[in-house]
Amino acid sequence: MELHHPHPTLGRRALLATLLAAGLLAPAAPSRAGIVLGPSSGTVTFALDTTTSPGPAAPQFNASGFMTAPGSGFPSLVSVVPPVQTVSSSSLNPPFRATANSNLLPPGYGSAATEIFAATSGQQGGFTTKGGVFFTANTFLADALAPSQDNRASVSVSNAIATFVNNSAPTTINAGAILSVNGTVALSAGSYVAAGLATFITVTRDGVSQTTQLDSIVLAANDLGTTVASTGRRGGEVATVSILGGTRLVGTGTSFSPNLITLNQGDSVTVQGVLTLISDPGSSISVSSELAPGFTGDLPDFGAFAAPVPDISVPEPSTIVLLGVGTSMAGLWARTKRRRRAAA
Repeated sequence: MELHHPHPTLGRRALLATLLAAGLLAPAAPSRAGIVLGPSSGTVTFALDTTTSPGPAAPQFNASGFMTAPGSGFPSLVSVVPPVQTVSSSSLNPPFRATANSNLLPPGYGSAATEIFAATSGQQGGFTTKGGVFFTANTFLADALAPSQDNRASVSVSNAIATFVNNSAPTTINAGAILSVNGTVALSAGSYVAAGLATFITVTRDGVSQTTQLDSIVLAANDLGTTVASTGRRGGEVATVSILGGTRLVGTGTSFSPNLITLNQGDSVTVQGVLTLISDPGSSISVSSELAPGFTGDLPDFGAFAAPVPDISVPEPSTIVLLGVGTSMAGLWARTKRRRRAAA
């Protein structure tokens, strides 16, 4: 049937009203723009740790989320060499930047910096941006220990916590974590780099809180070409590591909450991300501004991010319908949701 309207604007309005009434064009789903940022804080500790080698086969994290061993026989961290430098912030908005001060660290530590911020997700230009806590590409660790000091490693531990409150209609989030790193491994014997990201998601509803610890992500490589790419590997979780040119580590890994999280009005979700970087000796590692080549994993839309994902956006399904394009991305979005449910 062909429709004719004497006034173009009135014609478009009538057509839109007809489609809405018929249920053929759904209004936008409840937007995560209703999630607002509450209290946030960040703490960064720079220190030298003594090591023992070989370490355990599986990665090890303590109860606070600090990675004490990357696994695969990489050295374990066993004690801190004083002094240490700890920098804290009462807010992650605007971004919090901490830089290691060599005057306050043991000799040979090297250099390091950590930048963290917290941000809500929401509609921007027809796209839904990521939300949670973010460790930016300005986060790095460069070790300056001599090869003879092979029983010590430079370490930085960053702890970011932010609470988000839903002040609008119920909304569902796909919570998770992603870690993406670049590293340079020195050619001296015993050199290695490692990164570990532990993530805790706490949902508070009617005064009752429940915390879920996600599978921790570990990415590491040493001078012998041994690599670690570890997650719990539930549905959709992927970790990949490559060594380029014999010395350069590139890696990306993801981790997800077992279930999609629905936040009713007044509910809150607290994200805690603990990022550990280890380098020894003369090596360096940093949060990457890119995903590793060949990485094909799903991406969370809310959680802890040590990766370039603030620039990666996923169209809302309703926006796709309104634009009349991007149906393949709509299918990908739906499959991601189904994977999270299937993994439950």
